[in-house]
Amino acid sequence: MILRPDVTWFRSLHYGGTHVCLWWMVFPDTSVHVKSELLQTKGLIATLCRDMRLQTKALKIDRVRYTVADKAAMVGKATADDEGETRADSFRHHGIPIRAITFDEGQGWTRVGELLGARPDGRPWLTIDPGCVALIRSLTNAVSDPSDPESVLASMSDQPLRALRIGAMSRPSPKPFEKPPLPKNAVGRLVEEIRHGPIRSRLAWR
Repeated sequence: MILRPDVTWFRSLHYGGTHVCLWWMVFPDTSVHVKSELLQTKGLIATLCRDMRLQTKALKIDRVRYTVADKAAMVGKATADDEGETRADSFRHHGIPIRAITFDEGQGWTRVGELLGARPDGRPWLTIDPGCVALIRSLTNAVSDPSDPESVLASMSDQPLRALRIGAMSRPSPKPFEKPPLPKNAVGRLVEEIRHGPIRSRLAWR
């Protein structure tokens, strides 16, 4: 895989039962691509952290901006003055700081729906690598909740979808990317003018 210097990375994590971690690429136009997934059935936090680091290395990622997870799973009802170690503490001790957010089923599904909407060029804001088999299966098998059209029915294999929604909730709403204006005498400005006609018209009179 050829890494692009203008792409940033983050991970989203569903912890509980079958743990699922997703690796996200963020492009300059704010579109995102889920590049890889990791599924682990239960197991120790130390083992999960080790496997997450190994997969990050295998993807040749130099830096992951953040790893996001559900606050309820990471810290529960613990407060700053409580003694003992939360799961978030354990992840941090094993080299993976967690950005804990309040996960909401309906809000997460709405954000995924926004990301699946079309960009100005017609492509979706969110794409998923074909290698993310579990995520694709979970997404295509999702069924709307009849009592709440903005949510989906829970299933025995929706952990990848939870990781997707957690990741989507950590992102801002998609916004069209605008190129910065070119300097007055830049060659690129001349090319744009030729494409759009003014210079072409002047050249036709010569």
